[in-house]
Amino acid sequence: MGPLWDTGTGTALLLWLTTGVLFFVNAVYQSGRETIPYPLAVHRLVYVGVCVLPIVSALSFYGLWLRVEQYSWTVERCWAMVVWLVLALFSFGYTFGVVRRGVEWPETLGRVNTYMGLGILALMLLVNLPVLDFRKIALSSQEARVESGVISWQEFDFFYATNNLGRPGYLLKQRLLEEIGDTDPELKDLIENPRHISTIWMQSERDQIWQSMSFRPPGIVLPDGLQLRVTESVNPSDGGEYVMIEIDLTGDDVDDYVVLVVQQGYVGYGYLFYVDGPGNWQMRNMYRRNQQQQTTDGNVVQEGAITTSAPRFSGLKIEELLFEVQ
Repeated sequence: MGPLWDTGTGTALLLWLTTGVLFFVNAVYQSGRETIPYPLAVHRLVYVGVCVLPIVSALSFYGLWLRVEQYSWTVERCWAMVVWLVLALFSFGYTFGVVRRGVEWPETLGRVNTYMGLGILALMLLVNLPVLDFRKIALSSQEARVESGVISWQEFDFFYATNNLGRPGYLLKQRLLEEIGDTDPELKDLIENPRHISTIWMQSERDQIWQSMSFRPPGIVLPDGLQLRVTESVNPSDGGEYVMIEIDLTGDDVDDYVVLVVQQGYVGYGYLFYVDGPGNWQMRNMYRRNQQQQTTDGNVVQEGAITTSAPRFSGLKIEELLFEVQ
């Protein structure tokens, strides 16, 4: 099984294999039609293949659970487990029909499909109830890793919590900020300005960011600490090319740096890096307001005139209370 797990997508491949077999079995046998479409020998080979599906399901569960034990639950892994459960129940249902009816097993397809349809309906209702809120499950699982000492809060993926876990992730951040106060400035910065967890990327992948980076103006001399901050924050899986622009966006007469991501000629987002105190580089995500697809965007960001635009709405400040329009 080593070569399968070495692909990094072994569980997904097994789930797709199970899905394909189940789909084509239903397409050919049409929920138990009386006439067998194949010669008896071929028909026997088909139901032997169906009997192998529970083994494939067991292997895919092993791969998925191994990932959960290593890195805890995420919303995506929760959904993957739902998919696995549905496919496994179909597989065991069809296999039970083979064991019970032998060559006449296609006659059981209709009953299995009916029961599974009702089961899937009930499952979809459950996953939309608070009791199965995948965001809370994922957050509790990742918090448990911190409490058990597997990782520290400095290694916690606050970027994922901010961008994928909605209100539960927001409430966690607020609770932690209240607990630490000003006692841990580094952790406070990590919570308020979450960044991609780059430790999962090989050094060669992180180096690729700079190999595909162009600069405006050419020959930018990077300030101390900026290269490390960019390497920590930019996701190598963005792909495409990167353009770094030196420009003052914060209005403090100190140069800021914008890294735009060019994917197949289109630019939809980027990263803003600015200094908040000596050597303290902060990062903010940037998203394009006019999202119309343009395959010439890459040329525009490489050669177009660079200016700044004032915000449409100013912030509102009442003594120490600050309100900003997002």
